[in-house]
Amino acid sequence: MAQKSLGLFEGYGIELEYMIVDRDSLRPLFICDKVLEDMAGKKTMSFEDGVIAWSNELALHVIEIKCNGPQVDLDAVSKGMAEAVVEMNGRLSKYNAQLLSTAMHPYFNPNDGSLKLWSGDDVEIYSAYDRIFGCKGHGWGNLQSIHINLPFSSDDEFFRLHSAVRLLLPLLPAFAASSPFVEGKNGPLHDSRLHFYLENQRRIPSIIGDAIPEPVMSEAEYIENILEPMYRDISKVDSAGVLQHEWLNSRTAIARFDRKAIEIRILDIQESILADFTLIKAIVESVKNLVFQNQPEQHSRITQGSLKNILYGTLKDQNRYLVQDDKYCDIVGGKSSVKDIFRYLAPNALSSNPVFLTENLAERLLKSLGKTPTMDELVSQYKVIGSCLAENRFYGV
Repeated sequence: MAQKSLGLFEGYGIELEYMIVDRDSLRPLFICDKVLEDMAGKKTMSFEDGVIAWSNELALHVIEIKCNGPQVDLDAVSKGMAEAVVEMNGRLSKYNAQLLSTAMHPYFNPNDGSLKLWSGDDVEIYSAYDRIFGCKGHGWGNLQSIHINLPFSSDDEFFRLHSAVRLLLPLLPAFAASSPFVEGKNGPLHDSRLHFYLENQRRIPSIIGDAIPEPVMSEAEYIENILEPMYRDISKVDSAGVLQHEWLNSRTAIARFDRKAIEIRILDIQESILADFTLIKAIVESVKNLVFQNQPEQHSRITQGSLKNILYGTLKDQNRYLVQDDKYCDIVGGKSSVKDIFRYLAPNALSSNPVFLTENLAERLLKSLGKTPTMDELVSQYKVIGSCLAENRFYGV
């Protein structure tokens, strides 16, 4: 018997990406394949450990921890992942290695010839991406993010959830930015990961569209308006159909009809599991409030142009940005300040840890290091970030 699809907010799928680095220099170590083999006792792409699983990513110095199937209790997932991080750091000690958080390595240059890509199972997928887009840049080889999977069980639930997520996405870089440094220097944005991510597949614009997903009312409309144009365009350089799957979609949230979920993927990884889940719970609460307090038809009337303006406004001005769209502000309690909107949408999740309402991690790092840190200063401060991950605490608060 087929398993019943989960309804709105009946479960969650969380994925967190981390760098594997040398403990002394913090340089990337391309050993994800070896680590997974150590855990499983054989060559593998993933290792399941109860409700937690570890798996590979495109770059060989990145490893992902995720829920092993949908989970109901986010606090239990947070606790399990924090314990798994400690255990993984123990495993990595044989390589004089550790996990490191934040969305970009602060001094690594993936164009310098050192980057290594996954070469195990599913290598044809990674090879196709590299052949078509060239994966030796920051938008491929130097980025770590949080993915949040939210379930739906029907077209009506999909419409309500997708419409709400679409409205929230442009606000999130203001709170999640954790990548201010690129190749040892102050980067183009506080959220430099997103800067590079938004450009890495521009060769085929339909794959990412306007970054914010288009308003659609059903699975059939999503397939017709988003997936089919993307598949048609990629087929010109992917005649074998290797990449013609839902996950090719690179919008900042994508529909995964194969798992009946919408995957939010705009978020920089934070300094620790505690910080990640503080943000995750605030986002879940915000989406839930938008789903149940408003009508999806009202959400759909907010234009792509307006949401794109909000996105680039928050990328530039962080939580100081003021939303100019009156229709949008009406949906969020008449608020216009990004900070006030987030406080309005997630009062409970942010009440005990309001750090994201004051400064995101990028701002805290810049406060510590300034815009022109030396290499020694970068390494020293990012070792503190590594300690925050290992000890499950906030940075700079």
